[in-house]
Amino acid sequence: MKFEEFGEENGKTMMLLPGTCCDWQTNFGTVLPRLSAKYQLICVNYDGFDVGGSIFPDIMEMPV
Repeated sequence: MKFEEFGEENGKTMMLLPGTCCDWQTNFGTVLPRLSAKYQLICVNYDGFDVGGSIFPDIMEMPV
């Protein structure tokens, strides 16, 4: 799982989780400018749905 952070560093934090089979850019791209003016945003991309296409195999292979 990958994530990007945007927005007001001192604002309340909002985590944006995309719907099934989508990335955060598709789900939230149009509202990010308005939300980032007030909130700190954490936008998640699930494995296999990010632009890189990488898939996280399992917890044992996660880099430390």
